[in-house]
Amino acid sequence: MNAVLERILTTRTVTDGSTVLPLSHPDFPNLPVHMDEREGRMLERVIAAVRPAVSLEIGFAYGVSTLFICGALAAACAVATHIVMDPHQSTQWRGIGLRNVREAGYAGMVRFYEEQSEFVLPRLLAEGIKVDFALIDGWHTFQLREDANLELCGGWPMLALKSAQPPQQRSQSC
Repeated sequence: MNAVLERILTTRTVTDGSTVLPLSHPDFPNLPVHMDEREGRMLERVIAAVRPAVSLEIGFAYGVSTLFICGALAAACAVATHIVMDPHQSTQWRGIGLRNVREAGYAGMVRFYEEQSEFVLPRLLAEGIKVDFALIDGWHTFQLREDANLELCGGWPMLALKSAQPPQQRSQSC
């Protein structure tokens, strides 16, 4: 495990470089905002099995799941690109996710968009980006607007964690 990720999980804190903050949502402290070690280890196993050249993540916050993914990609000695999007990185999350990625040494493999996913995903498709693995982490199912007219599955293997929709309301097509 990367030393930055280990420090975050052990101390349950993050920093923006000047202030140490608890590993919690800034507005709703009881709302989980990070992947725990058990979930992260499962994600590492998935990444090891899939060995994606291009992976994608919707949601970033403090970058914990990104650190698990990049760590697994680095351990597999994979030359990979990990695309991440979060429209609130520099505001609500104070740039901490990007700071953690840089400190961990993974900046070279991360392509970050500080935009909503419904705007980024169509551009990636138009660019011909082929994604081997995607993670929708958190309640990001609400980022898609009705008029976005996107098919998220589109052949991309996806893993959705902590879905906002009850199981009986989830689509069975993906």
